[in-house]
Amino acid sequence: MKRQASMQGSPSILIILIMLSLSAFGVLAMMSAYSDYKLAEKNTEWARRGLVLETQAQESVGRLDAALAGASAADFARAAEAQGWEVVSESPLLVSRDVSDADAHLRVELALNAGSGPRYRIRSWRQWQDDFVYDDGMNVWDGT
Repeated sequence: MKRQASMQGSPSILIILIMLSLSAFGVLAMMSAYSDYKLAEKNTEWARRGLVLETQAQESVGRLDAALAGASAADFARAAEAQGWEVVSESPLLVSRDVSDADAHLRVELALNAGSGPRYRIRSWRQWQDDFVYDDGMNVWDGT
């Protein structure tokens, strides 16, 4: 009489392998969700800092507009300098102002109009960040 091999352990091994693979996929999903969360936090912080810079620049433009409203056309340059703006050019009268926060910057350039019409025109409104610098401080074995 031949003996038949027992197949009782096969389903148990199959269930264990399925559980291990599901656990591995679960860990990978959690790691992916965490990295997405950290990226979203960085994006939120960058947007918040940008909005703070925008607010400061808008307030500065508002103060300049109020100062220009009370100044004569000949005194536009002095009124702008008194508000902390830098005169870039006298003819046409161009002023600029930089607003900074850590490594984020915003530059506003305005063309002041001494004639009829609006008192200023926005020439540029640029935001930028400092260049990324790699850290070369790691001591890596060079193979020698």
